[in-house]
Amino acid sequence: MLDPLVATAGAAGAAGGPALAFAGEPASRSPLPPDVARAYAKAMPVKAAPMTFAQRWSAWGAGFGGGAHVNGDAVMGSHGTHTTTAGIAAGADYRLSSDTVLGFALAGGDTRWSLSDGFGSGRSDFFQAGAHGLHRIGPAYISAALAYAWHRVRTTRTVNVSGSDVLEGDFHPQVFGGRFEAGYRFGAASFGITPYTAAQVQQFYLRAYSENATAGSGNFALSYNRQRITASRSELGLGSDYRFLWPPTDTAVTLRARAAWAHNFHTERSLTASFQTLPGASFVVDGAAPDADTALVSAAAQIALHRGVALAAKFDGEFGGHMQSYAGTGTLRFSW
Repeated sequence: MLDPLVATAGAAGAAGGPALAFAGEPASRSPLPPDVARAYAKAMPVKAAPMTFAQRWSAWGAGFGGGAHVNGDAVMGSHGTHTTTAGIAAGADYRLSSDTVLGFALAGGDTRWSLSDGFGSGRSDFFQAGAHGLHRIGPAYISAALAYAWHRVRTTRTVNVSGSDVLEGDFHPQVFGGRFEAGYRFGAASFGITPYTAAQVQQFYLRAYSENATAGSGNFALSYNRQRITASRSELGLGSDYRFLWPPTDTAVTLRARAAWAHNFHTERSLTASFQTLPGASFVVDGAAPDADTALVSAAAQIALHRGVALAAKFDGEFGGHMQSYAGTGTLRFSW
């Protein structure tokens, strides 16, 4: 919701510079931000009609997908994890003033993952809802978002000890999250650099659940304790934006890129489990842990079409010593 490269939120679109928020203005063909355009108009010998602010709504929809791999640790006994995600998101934003935008968003989709060496797999159907806002103070901005997610998770694993047991779990985790971001843009109207910093916190709540045997005796079915995990992350990075008119139709085009260092304060991946047939026989299961420090890279392009319609595409990558993540997003936006 706060990502300026996705060009979804009118407020967040201004985070790396005001171009994305202005690109949807149907009354203007100029790629200049509103405040820069007004400054140029004042300096012109022949005065142009003053630009006026109009409160307005805008709606957007986006499709997204990605994949990630986290290497396991043979010493700890954890196996590598491969994850894929796909979904759709939609939302609406309202310009409260020329410098402030508020909005909300809904999303849904599917996540699938598997462990190396065939040790298990699972999938999750998810629903997400959130609200966001952004306020600009000249070339600076501050933004914030709150979000909630509900998952239906199903896991499958096979145990080959005394015969073959197929064990399945079905549970419903919930996630609450928040993010705060601030930055300052340096540069001209057509090109700018934006240093930014961000902090985000997510709380994962998992109720206790038990596996069921769909094949075999079920002697190795496990029960898992309830867990509440708080994971936080900080980001420090640099964004850039470049805008121009594409001839011969003078279509406004905006190119953006971001690079950042991210630090994860919680990388432990473990669960406490016990055998259902042996109450009290508990043990800890360690999972593949992500890196504490990773590099984030993003690139995006937006084209502002006629009648308040804009198209955007974006690529994201996250890289560490033990993990790689790739994601893509496509966005359609309409302003009225």
